[in-house]
Amino acid sequence: MWTWTFWADTLERAVYTFAEAMLGYLAVNSLADVDWLNALSVSGVAFLVTVFKCIIVKAVADGKAKRDEGI
Repeated sequence: MWTWTFWADTLERAVYTFAEAMLGYLAVNSLADVDWLNALSVSGVAFLVTVFKCIIVKAVADGKAKRDEGI
């Protein structure tokens, strides 16, 4: 889990999720009426959830692989 590849992939997913959340927020608000602090907050939470999800999925997958090996 603590490899460069894992963190690069996780960062890529999190940045895409941040952008998707921001675009979704902007889609339902007009640009003149956007609460930018709220938009960044929503997108930031989406970013963090993605990072945590990647860590949890990797940990579960590693644990399952060790159980399958009989360790």
